[in-house]
Amino acid sequence: MRPLYVFIDESGDFVFTPKGSKYYVITAIITEDPSEAFEEFTTLKFSLLTKEIFPELAQEYREENICNGFHATEDKKVVRNEVFKIISTMKSIKAHAIVVRKNMTNPSLYPPEKFYTKISSYLISYIQKTYKFSNLCVLFNGAPIKKLKQAMLKGVKKEIARNNINKEYNIYFPNSSTERMFDVADYICWAISRKWTRGEMEEYEIIKQFLGNQELDIFKHGDRVYYEFDLTT
Repeated sequence: MRPLYVFIDESGDFVFTPKGSKYYVITAIITEDPSEAFEEFTTLKFSLLTKEIFPELAQEYREENICNGFHATEDKKVVRNEVFKIISTMKSIKAHAIVVRKNMTNPSLYPPEKFYTKISSYLISYIQKTYKFSNLCVLFNGAPIKKLKQAMLKGVKKEIARNNINKEYNIYFPNSSTERMFDVADYICWAISRKWTRGEMEEYEIIKQFLGNQELDIFKHGDRVYYEFDLTT
């Protein structure tokens, strides 16, 4: 058995009111080869920075976005297309995602450290039970949960212990710009989120090949809705 690497990213916010995002999506990319497609992403990055491709893109955009990696929400459509082309050819990755209907989330989970811990622990526990590995290296995109890091780490370990999973694992919270696999996680999470929030399937059709199972709609069968969204907006 070999080490297994898990890169976790998310889409949505921690606002549990009609003003917040309707869904919260957390996505894990699983691979034994965290360097796959590194060369392709690097070539694309520097082809954009030298203006070999898409010279019409603004210099400010290249400085603020491309220099810091690829992020689907901020990237231009032409750039997203190129990134999805690279992702579509990857061979080593699998993806799993949990979709949370936030208005069906019990208020006891509203504190971000409780909510994020519960959902991410569920995802990690599933991976630990499903995959074979010599050891597990879990890397969270540290930016969205920087202030929650210590509480999050303590909570995840507690949840994993509660599930009686004794396989070796390590958890880290690096800056997302340090690892290209976070770009992959960001893009796949974005495609899943667009499917759920806007019904847009173009990019989802590209990435669904990596999903071992369709994303888990964790509160689909909940018996209570705690608030309603304005469907006219």
